[in-house]
Amino acid sequence: MLGLKNETLAPSAAKVLDANNAIIKFVQDNATKQDVMEMAARDLAFSLCRTYTGALLVDHACSNVSTPQDVYVAQRWCEKDLSLVKTNAQLGQYSGDSTKNDFDLVYDCYHEGDRL
Repeated sequence: MLGLKNETLAPSAAKVLDANNAIIKFVQDNATKQDVMEMAARDLAFSLCRTYTGALLVDHACSNVSTPQDVYVAQRWCEKDLSLVKTNAQLGQYSGDSTKNDFDLVYDCYHEGDRL
């Protein structure tokens, strides 16, 4: 990464960049699919939050006032899945089948007219 002052943070910075690109791609690919965007809204919010937090931690860990603990915190944070929307989209969690299965799981077939 350009301007990275601490090369031990290069993998963390790369992971933040990859997560950012994955979020952008997900939104571009699904912007016109209202049902997908509604199902993914929570994961999208978490993805944005985790990625931004990772960027802030890496940025601080590269600063002149950082400590070894700051570097460690940034590395540990960036070990987690920063882009839930990418992961869950790959798992098919935003499909119509997934929605039906989630509904059945929660309501245990109570969507049948005589059971409501």
